[in-house]
Amino acid sequence: MSTFKGTIITWKADRGFGFIKPEDGGKEVFVHIKGLNHRQYQPNIGDKIQYKLTTDRTGRIRAYDGLIDGVEPYQREKGSNNNEEAGSDNPALPMPMLVAGVVVIAIAAAVYFLS
Repeated sequence: MSTFKGTIITWKADRGFGFIKPEDGGKEVFVHIKGLNHRQYQPNIGDKIQYKLTTDRTGRIRAYDGLIDGVEPYQREKGSNNNEEAGSDNPALPMPMLVAGVVVIAIAAAVYFLS
């Protein structure tokens, strides 16, 4: 896949998307926050970005795998105990919450069956 370069020309932080002006002068490219390899950084107008192109399910072109110049990309910690995949929208349920849920269900079942 080819990598392209451009500049963020609009960014709607409240909605998590914006547009890139390609360096080569082509048509503006849509980019969603999930298409960036940065977990804690909100893009700013004027940020330089490297990205790849894909088409969404409706056929519109959009940027993905975006790297903003000067910002470290997200990297999953080695040895992490959760099952979250990099870029996943569905992080694993934290263990204490899972255990608490199982305990609550067990208590409810015991009360139901013993009464």
